[in-house]
Amino acid sequence: MYSCLKDYNSFSRNLGNLQQVQEAILLHYISSNAQTAFGRNHSFENIKSYSDFNKNVPIIENWDQIKDYISQIEQGKTQILTSDEVFAFEETSGSTGFSKLIPYNKSLKNELLMVLSKNVEITGNRNSLFITTALFPLAAFCIKPRIFTANVWKA
Repeated sequence: MYSCLKDYNSFSRNLGNLQQVQEAILLHYISSNAQTAFGRNHSFENIKSYSDFNKNVPIIENWDQIKDYISQIEQGKTQILTSDEVFAFEETSGSTGFSKLIPYNKSLKNELLMVLSKNVEITGNRNSLFITTALFPLAAFCIKPRIFTANVWKA
C-alpha cells in the first residue's frame, strides 16, 4: 500500500480555489513558453490573466492553424510551440480526416507519467481514510505503438 496522503491533502486544500489554481498553472505555461515562435506570435509576454489569454490565443479549430509550427519542429527547429525540446511525435488515428503528429516533450511526458503512475482509490469514512495506488511502469508512456524520433519511425 502506498500512502499519497500528502497529495490528497494538497488536492483537498485547493478544491476551494480551483479557478485560481488553474489560472496559476496556465500562467506558468504561458511564461515558460513566451519566447517560442507560437508565444511571440500570440503575445505571451503580455498575458497576465485568463482574460488576456482568451484575447490573445485563438482556439485551434483545424490543423491548418498549427501545421506550419509542426513542420518546423519536424525539421529539427526548436523553440517553436514549447521551450522544451521535442523528443518524439505521436501519430493520431486520423479520426477527423487524416493522421496528425502530436509533439511530445519532457514536461508533457512528466505530467502524463505523474497522472498514470497513480491509480488512486480512496475508501473509508470521516474517521478512517485509506488511499491505495497502483504504480504503472514507464512503458505506460508509450500509448501507441508507432512513435518516431529524429524523423525515424520506431515500432
